[in-house]
Amino acid sequence: MSRFAKKPSIADVLKMSGQGAPPLHDIEVIEIKGGWAKWEKDQKEEYLARIEALKKVAKRPSELVIARRFRVENVFGEISEGVIYDEINARRERDFEPGNYTRKLVLNVVPEDSSFPVRVLSFDGDSPVRGGDLVVAKMPIYTETQVRPLTPSRLKEDIETFYLPREPRRREMAIELSILDNKGQIVRVDPAVQYYAYFTR
Repeated sequence: MSRFAKKPSIADVLKMSGQGAPPLHDIEVIEIKGGWAKWEKDQKEEYLARIEALKKVAKRPSELVIARRFRVENVFGEISEGVIYDEINARRERDFEPGNYTRKLVLNVVPEDSSFPVRVLSFDGDSPVRGGDLVVAKMPIYTETQVRPLTPSRLKEDIETFYLPREPRRREMAIELSILDNKGQIVRVDPAVQYYAYFTR
């Protein structure tokens, strides 16, 4: 009969195994000889069930990009130094390199559909867009969820990443801005620096 009526704590497991205390973020499942086979099996089943549940609702990033029309109220320009976007993960900064500059625009907008909640767009790039313009903005609307493997690993390839749909928020990132004329025809299209990364994954 097991010494514990419930799943053991990390402290209990370490005490039985005689191990020192490793960093908590490195622990997913600790293998102890004897006594914990059922607990380990339950953990594996829970892990696999979670992966399967996420796979049913997850989509590719490109499938979670939506386009909406806005009237631009005003535009603010910013400059960031030393930012290079990772082509594999468009949402993270990869390196710092002095002398490298990225233009960023912040647009206060009014959506054509008043029920749509977005009122601020950030755009990593340059565009001649100005207050009063009618634009179509493409926005990635999702939550990124990462699941670590059961066995400790520091390799990125061993981490399962899922992209899940979510509701739009007041501030979103635009990865493409299309400026329209008075007839609603597109007269200019500007992609953000991370635009293509969303369509290669």
